[in-house]
Amino acid sequence: MSPSHEAGLYRELTVARTRSREGADHVEVMFFESPRIFRLPRGDPRFEALLERLAHGARVHVGLESADGDEILDVKAG
Repeated sequence: MSPSHEAGLYRELTVARTRSREGADHVEVMFFESPRIFRLPRGDPRFEALLERLAHGARVHVGLESADGDEILDVKAG
């Protein structure tokens, strides 16, 4: 990951759902605390590991570039 894509902010959120669309370059992630649909890019070398941490109902710390960003840059166990 390049320095321009480092998480600048972490939010503690509860996973409501993940959704994968055929042919999409990302997985959509919804959290109970936010109406926003976040994106986990498939191109991230850690994609599989990050996706595993986003199990339904999991409480996690989600790394974002900014408060209004929707791209998930990191996921840490809650």
